[in-house]
Amino acid sequence: MVILARMVKGSSLLIGLFFLASCANKVRVHTPAPLFMTAETKGKSLGGDFLFSISGGTEGSIDLDDDDLDGPLALRNDVAPVYMHLGIGIVEKVDFYLRSSSAESPGALGLKWQFLGKSKQEAQKGDHSLAMFLGGGSSTSSRKSDDIFDGDSDSDFEAEADQKIREIGVIHSYRSGEETVTYSSLRMGMHELNVDITKDTGSPSLAGEEFDTKTTFVNASVGVKRYWGKKTASLELSAQNTKWSNNESTTFAFISGAFGWHWD
Repeated sequence: MVILARMVKGSSLLIGLFFLASCANKVRVHTPAPLFMTAETKGKSLGGDFLFSISGGTEGSIDLDDDDLDGPLALRNDVAPVYMHLGIGIVEKVDFYLRSSSAESPGALGLKWQFLGKSKQEAQKGDHSLAMFLGGGSSTSSRKSDDIFDGDSDSDFEAEADQKIREIGVIHSYRSGEETVTYSSLRMGMHELNVDITKDTGSPSLAGEEFDTKTTFVNASVGVKRYWGKKTASLELSAQNTKWSNNESTTFAFISGAFGWHWD
């Protein structure tokens, strides 16, 4: 568990929060919508799966060159970064899960508890299962002008960004075939972003300014997971509602996919 937590922290430190876009310094944050988990636990210690996914979600950005850190985020739904998902069995009805990304989102780790139905080891066609999960994560990223500027720039810019995410939800699964599981989930949580601009030689300078925002989110999804030998693939349709601090309530829909491997 300690090693996996360090993996999440280490990958989160590589997250690039700042990019150059049309000569503007932008901070971006991504709240993932799909879950890619069924209600079935692995059924044994150290059984698990590992997935790569293309995951839709609401992306918010703020332009630091606008000299207004109290404005709303610019929201979009056409960004689908790559996520990594790891699930490991702890005991028969409890799994550990980890989610990590190279996008502007903190990793998350948590636990899933199956309280109804058979585990993956014993489930057969026609079986139903229910589970709940709880998790969260955080990331800290220190960025400088050399990291965020493409080409020549005389600006000297440094900032630190902290993110936190917390989530809780329930999952229902149905074994529609011996190797096929359909599932639906409801996930709720909180995503927070804090940006502290420590140095800015531009004019006007934003040095010493902070930007804080947070959102509650509600994700609802339906999906299907198929097993082929040691391989697995998933397709998931999800809807996500966010309410960032300075934005109106916004709902987007996404189609996402995942591919990976599983073991007993």
